[in-house]
Amino acid sequence: MEASTELLLSEDHQVIDKLYDEFLEVKRTNPQSALDSFRKYKLSLLRHIKCEEDLIFPILLKSPKEPASEEVFTLREEHQIIIPLLMAVENQLKQGVDTTASERSLFEELHEHNAREEMRVYAAVDRLLSEAEKQAVAEALKSLRLFASGPQA
Repeated sequence: MEASTELLLSEDHQVIDKLYDEFLEVKRTNPQSALDSFRKYKLSLLRHIKCEEDLIFPILLKSPKEPASEEVFTLREEHQIIIPLLMAVENQLKQGVDTTASERSLFEELHEHNAREEMRVYAAVDRLLSEAEKQAVAEALKSLRLFASGPQA
């Protein structure tokens, strides 16, 4: 069976987006559980970022002639914006203050970031790797418990 890092990572974006939607629903219907719901989302997103930083970006950087490798610097900068935004929402939830503005900033940053990854980066990783390398990366990604059955706490 052919492994596809593109498919795994894109599907993980969908799972993480679903967790965010669930958080928003919990925040609306059961505010006392919003922090726990957000933490599940945050943990999943941080694991995803770690996968990219540790597994995907190094592959791209080994092939500087690959146009997608030019995206790595920008994507890493965006990760450094996304992480504090996650922490801001979590801290605001802990304090019981309105998180709407921070949530909006996080959503807007992630929307552009994820689109860039899906349109310019993920397919390039599959092109650069042999089938054996793709399988090894897929196994490494799955071992982080992000993909096969969705995020787990």
